[in-house]
Amino acid sequence: MQNFISEFSFALNSYWALFVKSLPQLLTAVIIIVVGVLISRFFTNILQRKLVQKSKDPLTARFLTKALKFIFIICVLMLALYAGGLGAIVGEVLAAAGASAVVLGFAFKDIGENFISGVILAFNRPFNVNDTILARDIFGKVKNLELRYTKI
Repeated sequence: MQNFISEFSFALNSYWALFVKSLPQLLTAVIIIVVGVLISRFFTNILQRKLVQKSKDPLTARFLTKALKFIFIICVLMLALYAGGLGAIVGEVLAAAGASAVVLGFAFKDIGENFISGVILAFNRPFNVNDTILARDIFGKVKNLELRYTKI
């Protein structure tokens, strides 16, 4: 029993020493994530205001800014993993994300089709807010346009 306790204590001390040694890298990774998220919020707010002012379609502007923000945050997370000493995990995460995308694509096929339809509607814009439309048996004025739904 005494031998087990001494081995456990030795393992705990070595893990603690490894944690303390890698603490600066982990803190750097956390700082990169926090600063990256703040920067993404700042720049996407500026970009959205500029796009809404210059674009006739606020839906497209919101879609583009959300997509760019998502891509930027993914890049920041990958950079933080490298800075945190977890660079080997990045490749595994990307491989798992690719495999998951295929599985989720088949599982949520209908939702994906609706989302893609919303993106196509956002860019083609067959109707606008306050237009009167007839869609199958629904007749009314368009109140709001989003990527996932159109409020009539």
